[in-house]
Amino acid sequence: MIIKVKKDYEKEITKTEQLLKRLKREDSRQDYYNRLIANKGFSMFEGWEDNYSDLDIPETWKNSSWTGDEYPSFAYKGWQIWISEKDEKDRTEEGARFNIGELHNYSTSTVWFWTDDFNKALDFVNSRVAPFIGVK
Repeated sequence: MIIKVKKDYEKEITKTEQLLKRLKREDSRQDYYNRLIANKGFSMFEGWEDNYSDLDIPETWKNSSWTGDEYPSFAYKGWQIWISEKDEKDRTEEGARFNIGELHNYSTSTVWFWTDDFNKALDFVNSRVAPFIGVK
């Protein structure tokens, strides 16, 4: 009985250590993305704030807007979240208000998720870290 309890305990320790390593890796990814954003000097066009003035943008989201983009964007956990106009008739392109792609693959980014619902966009970026080859 003691041996079985000890083995179960050791399994739990191993699982906990693996979880802690994974969390550290995700934290280091987030640190990397934050440094990446901080060094780019992003800027926005005047009036872009109107695209998200009705939203409660989390403080953890970093402005990743660039004047060459169609819409303002924010970055979080390796994702770039573009926010188009609230009113669909004001949008210059067809599509959802929130478009989410990988920050690192900016120039060739595939949109992974799109929605008109801000809470769904929050759920998407909060539930996963963007894949990124080379960062562990």
